[in-house]
Amino acid sequence: MNTKRIGRNILLDYVRGIACILIVLYHYTQRYLELFQNSDNWSFRLSWGYMAVATFFILAGYLAGIKDESNTRLLEYIKHKAYRLFPAYWASIPITFIVTTFWLPSRKVSIFAAVFNFTMLESFVGVALVDGAYWTLANELVFYAFIAFVVIILKKRDKLPFFCLAWILALTIFHFAETDTLLSAAIGKIVAKQYGHMFAAGVSLKCFLQKNERYRVIAGLTLILSIGYQMLTFGMGYTLFYSISLLIVGVCAFANNKGFVLNNKIRRILYPLEFIAGISYPLYLLHQNIGYAVLENLRPLITESEWIIIIPFFVVIILAYAIHKYIEIPVAKKYSGGSVINNGDANK
Repeated sequence: MNTKRIGRNILLDYVRGIACILIVLYHYTQRYLELFQNSDNWSFRLSWGYMAVATFFILAGYLAGIKDESNTRLLEYIKHKAYRLFPAYWASIPITFIVTTFWLPSRKVSIFAAVFNFTMLESFVGVALVDGAYWTLANELVFYAFIAFVVIILKKRDKLPFFCLAWILALTIFHFAETDTLLSAAIGKIVAKQYGHMFAAGVSLKCFLQKNERYRVIAGLTLILSIGYQMLTFGMGYTLFYSISLLIVGVCAFANNKGFVLNNKIRRILYPLEFIAGISYPLYLLHQNIGYAVLENLRPLITESEWIIIIPFFVVIILAYAIHKYIEIPVAKKYSGGSVINNGDANK
């Protein structure tokens, strides 16, 4: 079977699935122990798993580079993103709020904060997050606003590599000009000061793989500058992971473009990654606080071993699959021309 399916690169699904697992393992080991500090005997800690967020942002940029939305009206674009992002998100908020209120009170938020979270604007105004994982959504919204401005409003899709280059240059200038003021903090949120270059790199990676030599030069320069900005912002360790993520996404995209084929046996072996990729968005939204609640309430009763993390993993997978099947898919079929929206469309 050819790995290149309509609107989907199965190789990138595998990358997305691995990235999702890394993030969950990071939260259920390293981050859990940091927050609750009552299982220091655990030997397994995936301390670097948080870096996989970069992979999701790169994938979001790459997928946006694939789509030609230059003829899409702004309202249609906003509605499309809303149908993609909000249903699973709105379903996740009350579930997480109830679980934390009753079984993880140390992480609960006020009713006001929970209600405000439904706007997805909480990170912009400093309102508490129902789940800590929601911080990525603000960066996602900034990126989608960037695409809407360049592609739909300005009608400059063919100039996307130049705008991505300008974004990273602006981020670099802001990095050195930033001050400890409320205005500076607001600007930092608007331009996604820490993560905007990852989206720009994803778009540039798509442009780099095109045949247009002009785009390839600008896109290549943008990719190099994004790695430099990554080093400037996060240091060597994260930069190495970020660079490897760019390389892997690029190799998978190139292989798919060349019609690379995986046989059915390998596909069956790798199906768990494909499945995780399919539910990655609701899984990301649900996994953190609910997982912590399961760990905190079951660990003292069952085992002090880190193997306990298997239980919350399966709990959130079941919840995520339910939201995907009964909310995401029906909404996508109703509002997206009958096709399910690729889960890589969002961070997660």
